[in-house]
Amino acid sequence: DGDGCNQPIQADLINLAHQNGVKVLLGLGGVFDGQFELITADPAMLSAYVSSVSAYARSRGYDGFDVDWEFVWDEVGYIRLIQALRAELDTWNPRGILTEAVPGWYNSGYGYDIPTMNAYLDQINWMDYDLSGSWNTYTGFQTPLYPPNYLNYDGEAIDPLMTDYLARVVNPSKAA
Repeated sequence: DGDGCNQPIQADLINLAHQNGVKVLLGLGGVFDGQFELITADPAMLSAYVSSVSAYARSRGYDGFDVDWEFVWDEVGYIRLIQALRAELDTWNPRGILTEAVPGWYNSGYGYDIPTMNAYLDQINWMDYDLSGSWNTYTGFQTPLYPPNYLNYDGEAIDPLMTDYLARVVNPSKAA
């Protein structure tokens, strides 16, 4: 149907997930492409986008959306998108799930308004792959729970970052 996806295989995978009690979310995202900023700046475009992705997701059997807007420069537009998706998913029966991927560190300089997100999201996921990469001088674990006691280790770890997020009003029941 021109959507770049083999629909019979997609349907089989979604059905298999549902048979095993697993929810399937449609990922909505992009990195530095500016498309979300364009969509959220225009109320008519935002409404059309939400209607379109909702119709697509419902017709395919998805259980909701995972938003992965990398990286948020427009906090107001971001919240507008989250609110519109939440309102749409609240009309689904059963109610649709809404999750968000956030950077692995809270003080990232990006516009993720965590306290406001708590009201709209069912789950907040950390991009743990942000914790280590080619920018580090040490090769080691990508996402250790605690900072390893290795000489010259300059990576991050889950525990201190999660503690920081939770201290900044992330609802612990939504943290993943």
